[in-house]
Amino acid sequence: MHRNLALIGVCILVGAAAQLLLKAGMNRHGPINHLDLATLVSVFTNPRVVLAIVAYGVSSFTWIIVLSRVPLNLAYPLLTLSTVTVAIAATPVLKEPFTWHRFVGTLLTAGGAWLIVRSY
Repeated sequence: MHRNLALIGVCILVGAAAQLLLKAGMNRHGPINHLDLATLVSVFTNPRVVLAIVAYGVSSFTWIIVLSRVPLNLAYPLLTLSTVTVAIAATPVLKEPFTWHRFVGTLLTAGGAWLIVRSY
């Protein structure tokens, strides 16, 4: 089971890294106000966006392995830890605020994941 939890951890970390890369890429690009070919080319040639897509691919492939080994009602709820990871990492990486409301929310989310792991 520890090996499977480690794979879930890889999915969480790589997925969170993908989110951070995608947001960093879009911060650099700026808001999309209209969708045309030039905008698509600009977005999908942004190195951070490309790395994010690759990371999502790695995470998805790892997730397929997880699903072949672990009950979905254990594995899927643990992906909420990706939300916790992104919420915490967005503060130093993207300079986003981390208010006490977000802090309490992430604690509750992490606590729920802990309860799920303890049940197995």
